Order: sequence, then structure tokens, then C-alpha cells
Amino acid sequence: MSVVGRRSRRAYTVATLGLESDERRAVHSALALSEHGAPTFRSFVPATMARSPHVVIVNGDSPEAVRMWRRRERAARSPDSCAIFLSRLPDTRRERYVLDRPPLPLLLLALLEHVVTRHHGFVRPGRW
Repeated sequence: MSVVGRRSRRAYTVATLGLESDERRAVHSALALSEHGAPTFRSFVPATMARSPHVVIVNGDSPEAVRMWRRRERAARSPDSCAIFLSRLPDTRRERYVLDRPPLPLLLLALLEHVVTRHHGFVRPGRW
């Protein structure tokens, strides 16, 4: 993919898996902060999206949420989603991307940008 092609995507979708409603609201508020920046993050809405979300924020403290993510990860032929585990537990430290609870908006946005840069080819405008 060329640099021009890599720079064209500016919006990425984010889903949550197993989060409590207050944490989902915190994530959605953080995503709203990105609306006028690059990259922009939007909530994944399965009924209106043809693809998988770019990033899934998984409740790393919930064994069921982690199992659901693992099943989805194994079933994907070409894994186009990447997980961020939100956790208080030390055993999630072996995961690639972990964010401590509670999710702080600026840390979440920084980690999301890092993930889409590494896994989805995002290049910040003005950088080569």
C-alpha cells in the first residue's frame, strides 16, 4: 500500500466487549474527543457496518469477555481487529495492549492511535 493510500483513512471504528455501562460511556466520551482530530475514532455499530471493528476494547477482568474475544480471534481468517484489554488484573500483562482501569480518556486515545498506526497503517498527516 502506498503512503498516500495509507494516509487516506482517518476514521477507525472501536467496539467494546464485556464492559459495564459506565465504562462504555467513558469510552464513548473519549471517542467523541477525537472527532476533530486525526485519527478519528467512532463507535462500532454492527448493524450498519460491513466490516469488523478496527479495535475492540475487551474487559480483561471478565473471563467470559476474554473467552469471547479469543473465539473471535481464532475464527477470523484475516484478523483485522486488534484488542485492547481494560483490566485491574496483573495476569493481563502478557497481552500486547493493556490499559489500567479506570480508562483515562487521553491515555485511551494515545493507545488507540498507537494501535491503528501499528496494525492499520495510519500515518499522522505531515509525517512520512
